[in-house]
Amino acid sequence: MFHQVAVYDQRLYADNSSSEKIGVPFVLSFTPVAAGETLVCYHQTQEGVIGEGRPLSTDDAVQLVSSAASNRKVDPWVNQRLLYQSSQVLCWYRPASKKPEPMWFRQSGQIKLMALYPALVFVKSEGLRVYAALTRHVDRNTKLYHAPLCNVNDSGSLCFGSADRPSSRDSVSQQIATCEAAIFETNFSHTSGSKSFRGAYGTEAHIAKWRQLADAGKAPSTKDLYSTGFTVESVVNRQEK
Repeated sequence: MFHQVAVYDQRLYADNSSSEKIGVPFVLSFTPVAAGETLVCYHQTQEGVIGEGRPLSTDDAVQLVSSAASNRKVDPWVNQRLLYQSSQVLCWYRPASKKPEPMWFRQSGQIKLMALYPALVFVKSEGLRVYAALTRHVDRNTKLYHAPLCNVNDSGSLCFGSADRPSSRDSVSQQIATCEAAIFETNFSHTSGSKSFRGAYGTEAHIAKWRQLADAGKAPSTKDLYSTGFTVESVVNRQEK
């Protein structure tokens, strides 16, 4: 996952005789020493070989891994949309639709609308939260609204259902693509909360509202959406705790 650090079970490399070459500047090893206790050591590498270990405290190990995670490189195109990145949280946004895009529902049959999505802000930690932003430029101070989407509850959490889930082992670009596919390649079946649209409660009313907007060639506006009372930064900070 990291570009600057690798993690190994020290039991596998105790004699340093492995023929595998390590392609990172340092590694962290974790060695069980007693019931419920683990020794964490920092090892520099030279010519692909792990050097002697220096014991680290738990706080030092967490700080080192967090620093390596926050400094890892990302693809240039991802960086343009990336708002925040740490070892615990990944936050990015998808700009509002410039032209109508497919939105799928499944009721008695499949329904396809050509809709204008608002800007969407994704916050991935243990789960995935999705919010709407009614501005072209999204930054840490942007006010967030409840996303007018099915499968998103009133706390912003997305239910993936049968959609693929992102893996922390994937690259940042892969994680983003997987999360966004859960929205844009999904047949929505029902609403998961009561705050997708003002005055439109339930799945049928939700679809009817999107159909009205699509027919008018409009995207949701402030009069259509509920404010969360949060900004991008405050939502990220809540996930970091």
